[in-house]
Amino acid sequence: MADRRGFEPRTLGLGGRCPVLARLPVQTCDHVSVKREGYLKFTVEEERGSVQVIDEVDRKILGLLQKDGRLSYREIAKELNIAVGTVHNRIKRMEENGVLQGIHPKIDYEKVGYGLTAIIGIQAQGKKIIEIEKEIAKDRHVMCVYDVTGIYDIIVIAKFEGREDMNHFVKTVLSIDGVEKTTTHVALQIVKEDFNLGI
Repeated sequence: MADRRGFEPRTLGLGGRCPVLARLPVQTCDHVSVKREGYLKFTVEEERGSVQVIDEVDRKILGLLQKDGRLSYREIAKELNIAVGTVHNRIKRMEENGVLQGIHPKIDYEKVGYGLTAIIGIQAQGKKIIEIEKEIAKDRHVMCVYDVTGIYDIIVIAKFEGREDMNHFVKTVLSIDGVEKTTTHVALQIVKEDFNLGI
């Protein structure tokens, strides 16, 4: 069933639902093709472009950089038993393709004063959702902005120094044209918070 913005999930005959198809407008779904290329390896092609597929060597390079972003090309090459030039070329290609979007330090935000984590659900007017998401994403407190299905249109994950800081942020969001309602959930304990997947 389509949601309030005209999105309709499509079921694939590949053992599950495709999140790419689920987020495309219904009228463009006919232009999308999904190809299976071996075990658990897919490319999703659409008339505006294609999703890049990485191979096992790329995955190993990314895995090492996730563990320690300070590794040199030479250290990575030694660990994987490949040429330094191969490491350089593959990292450069993944950067150009947008697969590798920078290497960042892992920070304990509580130790730098941001001890309050909030998950905020936002209901908004459909035609203004993208504009609202872009505006919210500019705020320094915001870590994630998700365009989602369900009772909320937008999910925001943000960190604050305290309740007063969070309260000011929520009121600012409510003042944005097109925002209808917000629901704020405060994290009592962070069991896991890690955006590095085991790829």
